Amino acid sequence: MRTLSAENIQFIQNYLKNSDVVFIDVRLEMTDHVASAIEEKLNKNPELEFYDAFKTYMLQHKKELLKSTSKHRWDLDKKALRIIGKNMFHPLIAGLFFLFLGVFYIVGFPENSFEFLWIPASLISSVYILPLIIYRYLKISFVHHLVLLVHWINYVIVQLFLRANTENELLFNSIIIITFWFNLSAIKTLIESFRYYKTKFKKA
Repeated sequence: MRTLSAENIQFIQNYLKNSDVVFIDVRLEMTDHVASAIEEKLNKNPELEFYDAFKTYMLQHKKELLKSTSKHRWDLDKKALRIIGKNMFHPLIAGLFFLFLGVFYIVGFPENSFEFLWIPASLISSVYILPLIIYRYLKISFVHHLVLLVHWINYVIVQLFLRANTENELLFNSIIIITFWFNLSAIKTLIESFRYYKTKFKKA
């Protein structure tokens, strides 16, 4: 069974990069897709060379392939959300979450002092923004989507609290606890993703 060499894989990645597939994660997903299709061609025709198979494939599928970029981005977003859900039950995240619950229970949430939320919200926002600044050379599709999504959720939660009344205290307290839990998991996923794609950067 014929498989592509590291040089072949790199050639596909460079081709996609030069075709304006700028996001590393999308480019890697598309590279796997193209590599699988070419390997299938090579195994069906043992006399066929990689560059000929690649050229033929691109002539037939390049337009369709580049149009599928949004689909690959959506698939990566769904994958990231599944990872966030899984990370919510990671021992570290679960431990921090229960610690927060304990502090929340002991200290309580000051009545009619919902402006207090701006402090943790600002701290959490900085945690998301700093990696984007530090690793600004890494263009990762789902990370951009994730940061926008989390900032939007946090903004909505803060606005809800600012307009809340005491009758909704239990409901809103539950919402902020769950939101904090989600944020912890999202931050862990974000850091793991940057570490993973940082190792892939030179090759992608």
